[in-house]
Amino acid sequence: MEHFLNQNPIVRRFFEDESGAVTVDFVVLTGAIVGLGIAVLGSVSGGTVTLAGEVSSSLSTMEIADYSTTTSSGSNSGSNGSGHDDDDD
Repeated sequence: MEHFLNQNPIVRRFFEDESGAVTVDFVVLTGAIVGLGIAVLGSVSGGTVTLAGEVSSSLSTMEIADYSTTTSSGSNSGSNGSGHDDDDD
């Protein structure tokens, strides 16, 4: 192999050149980060789906009070509907 490198200066220059080494490091690092992100996503997604189902079933069984109809008889007189009197005293 040494003989081959000494005979061909183009091949020798190729093996001694380190100008692309940083790029290779960043590609490997980026691949590791993406792989870690996919692993975390796969790990968390199951719990998220389960929690969303529990919240959905809990909300579907709740009853919502309807306060949109108020009576105008004596119990609400002097009130603006918010529980506070209109007086500025």
